[in-house]
This record gives sequence, C-alpha cells and structure tokens, in this order.
Amino acid sequence: MAECPLCGAYLPRRDESRWSLFEAPDAPNTPGTPSRSGRSSRRALLDEPEQPAEPIQWDRPAAPARMAPAAADRLPARRSRWPSPVAAAGCLLVIALVTGALVRWWPAGDDGDVVTTPVPQATQQGDPQAQPETDPAPYPTVDGSQDTGGGGGPPLTVADAAVTAGATAPSGTDAGGNPVSYGAANVTDGDPTTTWRMPGDGRGVTLRFDFPRPVTVAGAGLVNGYAKVDPWNGADRYAEERRILSVTWSFDDGVTTQQGLVDGVREVQRASLGPVTTTSVTLAIGDTTPPGDPQRDYTAISEVELTIIG
Repeated sequence: MAECPLCGAYLPRRDESRWSLFEAPDAPNTPGTPSRSGRSSRRALLDEPEQPAEPIQWDRPAAPARMAPAAADRLPARRSRWPSPVAAAGCLLVIALVTGALVRWWPAGDDGDVVTTPVPQATQQGDPQAQPETDPAPYPTVDGSQDTGGGGGPPLTVADAAVTAGATAPSGTDAGGNPVSYGAANVTDGDPTTTWRMPGDGRGVTLRFDFPRPVTVAGAGLVNGYAKVDPWNGADRYAEERRILSVTWSFDDGVTTQQGLVDGVREVQRASLGPVTTTSVTLAIGDTTPPGDPQRDYTAISEVELTIIG
C-alpha cells in the first residue's frame, strides 16, 4: 500500500517507481506497513518554491535557397527609347540642309521677302458655307412700298426732302398754354398731331419737296386738315378749321396730277402717280371747306406721303 501524497489515503502499490519520490530515503517501505514518509515528502513538495518553466524553443524552418534562373529564362535587356547622340545630330543636320535648299530655291520679292500667292476664295458648288451674291433687298418707303435704292446711295424717303411753303401761320399755344409751331417740316415728321397751317382758305398756296438726287415717285397722299384733339380741353381742331377738298401734284418735267379728297377722313388719302422721275414734287392747294369755327379760319395739312420706288 502507498499513501496518496495529496489526501493521505492508502492506495495499493502498483509501481514503486511512481511513489519513490514521496518516500523517505532512510525508511524502507514494507508491504502492509503504512509509511509516513509519504506525508513528509508531500509537505516538502508543497513547501518547495515552484521553479519557472523553461521557454520552449521552437525550431524555425530554414528558408529555401534561391536558385539563379536559367539562361533561357532570362528576359532580354531593355533598350532605351531615346536615340543616340550621334543619330540625333545626323537628323538635325539633314533638316538644316533641306531647309536651306528650300529657302534658296523659293522666289522672293524686291525686298527679299518671301512671295506668297493668296488663294482666291471662290464660291464652290456644294459648299454649304458659300453664300451666292444677290442684289440688295428693296427698302420700304413711308407708305409700305419698296425702294430699290437706285441712283447710287441709300434709298430716299419723303423725310429726306427739304420742304418749303408759300405761306405759314405764326406759332401759337394750345389750351394748356404750351407753345405750338406750324412749320412746313411738320408734314414729314410722321406725327399727324403736328401740322403745317396758314391763315385763310389757302387756295393756290404750295408746298415744295426738293430731294438731293432724282427719285422715281409712283404715288402721293396727305391728311387734308389738322388732325388733332387738344388734350387740355378736348377741342377738335380738324372740325374747327378748314379741310382741303382737292390738290394738284406737279414735277420737274411739267407733268401734273390732280387729286380729290374727302371731307371727314382724318387719315392719309393716297393717289397713284406716273411713275415719274424727278428731283422735286410740288403740292398746290385747290378747294377747301369753310372753317367749322369762324374764329379759327386756317387751312392745314397734318401729313404728306410719297411712294418712292427708285
């Protein structure tokens, strides 16, 4: 039997070598006799300080030896992308020789400058950007007809004419005290509320239109009274003053055309003419109506239009 070193119990002995550590060296262990040396050995074992375990040394596997690649497996040496200095110098020499030969062969002008021949910009058929040359579009006149601009220079209108009158009323004021003038240029300003006027019935008095160059006139028209309503008191100047019932148009070549007018029409009344080529147009007043207000005995024309076609 053997005593357990931990709990002190007696256990059957199987192998003496297992318990020899706990038995006293001087006390033989007889079978059947309990030995107390085991308990002393246990105390000694428990009182003995624990020895630190030695670290385990692990063997690292050796790195495999690198083998040199075979001659057949080696890549060819990389060539430089830049040409050698000798090749570059040769290329520059060839370029210089060719350039010098071209400069000596190319024709030059009197001042030694290289002569360049301009390439004419001809219109090619099928070129979408090429624009064919066309005649200039005709220009509209005052009453909407077209002037082709003939005679050299920009097209003319009645506003380009110098207007003179045989008689003119002095300036006055409207109902609000604002000054109002009645010069002949008012008939070509495009505003029917301005007017040329003269005192009396105006029979035989003329308005003359002189152009800077010959024009071809195909029509004429006028507003046959003072087409204005005074904004201050609402007075109707067209009804208060005389209205023209007829006029005569005349030109440089002596051709004349008479035009009848309708009383009460406050817009431009037109008549067809010629066409006549002339540098001046003369309007002569014929018959007029009595004034609507005897105190306002004036003959007036608010606007004149000429249809110029060339």
